[in-house]
Amino acid sequence: MLSLRPLGESPPREVKNTFTPFANGNNLVLADDMVRRGVRLGLDANCERPHLRTFDSDPFAEILEHRGDYIAACLTIARYYIAAGWPNLRPRLGSYGRWSDLVRSVLCHLGLADCIETQQELRRDDPVTQHRVAIFRGWCELRTLLPEHHRGFRVKELIEAAVNNQNSDLLEALMEVAESQGPGAGKLDRNRVTRWLMQNENTIADGVKLICDRSDASRPRWRLEPVVANDE
Repeated sequence: MLSLRPLGESPPREVKNTFTPFANGNNLVLADDMVRRGVRLGLDANCERPHLRTFDSDPFAEILEHRGDYIAACLTIARYYIAAGWPNLRPRLGSYGRWSDLVRSVLCHLGLADCIETQQELRRDDPVTQHRVAIFRGWCELRTLLPEHHRGFRVKELIEAAVNNQNSDLLEALMEVAESQGPGAGKLDRNRVTRWLMQNENTIADGVKLICDRSDASRPRWRLEPVVANDE
């Protein structure tokens, strides 16, 4: 249920979410948490100006004209799958369990590719995840996972470690998200580094998790901890 406020009115109204959003374009990118909420469909006409192609039929008009037949066909497929005892049921997708059972698993059972596999491509192209992985990998090269470094870094110390230790991987990765603007270009902006750390607190990438120690509220320390899988 969505809580929406009609234009020009104060009391919100609850509306059942019965729609699916679509977006089209060239080389579209989904970022961060949106990756697990999307699937990618690809259409490649293999020509420079695909919008100038002409066709003998109009698929959209045909679907509208025979809408009932298409709906009946979809419902028949779903009914067949349920009557057959839900064969080849795929592992449920978090937050989309019913869709995974009645759409994704049905299509897989009919021999079509698992559409969730396209999320691997989306994840590969996700700039937010790419930056996080690059920073965590560079950070790990500072050997902050050793017991003697369990306290982690203050923001100032992290910047100094990236610059003074000539760790080009960490410095380059931090510059992608926190380079100063204007006269300070070419240097790390402490405030932007702090914001990035706060936005990525408790996130996991490349087998480690970003943790913040706020036992000293005025001087928080940031560290990476190896992730231990929780099977419960």
